[in-house]
Amino acid sequence: MFCNLKLASLLFIGFFSFSFIQVDEVSELRASFQKALTSSKSATDLNTLTSKQETAIKKAYHGVSYTLLGKHATNPFKKLEYLKKGLPILNQAVQEKPMDVEIRFLRFTVEENVPSFVQIERHISGDKYFLINNLKPSHTYYEYIKNYLKQSKTLTIAEKAKL
Repeated sequence: MFCNLKLASLLFIGFFSFSFIQVDEVSELRASFQKALTSSKSATDLNTLTSKQETAIKKAYHGVSYTLLGKHATNPFKKLEYLKKGLPILNQAVQEKPMDVEIRFLRFTVEENVPSFVQIERHISGDKYFLINNLKPSHTYYEYIKNYLKQSKTLTIAEKAKL
């Protein structure tokens, strides 16, 4: 009996330790992502940080890191190369976790900012609909996502009012 209680305690502690590590890791990814929006070095750091893609969220940020490297590149061919490298990784993350608001948000932000003349498969309308209907105040990244969507050129005034 004591042995079973000890084992249950260890499993309980291990589960919560893993959960906290995962939350801290996602917080670090978010902070790195926000820095990478304006810094080429930070985009490189995010790419390195996410190189081991053990989870769908890490995979999504890894895909985004490539697109951000492309954003900071000066050569148009390099920009396209990074985009074509990052989008499949990001799409794979969405396939793994299609109901994850943050992953869908990341794909939406990338696709929304790709110039219309660039030939890529776009999921903007589906991701937009998903985000409007599934973003909840309980999501830890709620304010950031909501603020981004409120300034998005893709959402209508009525859709922004729903947020």
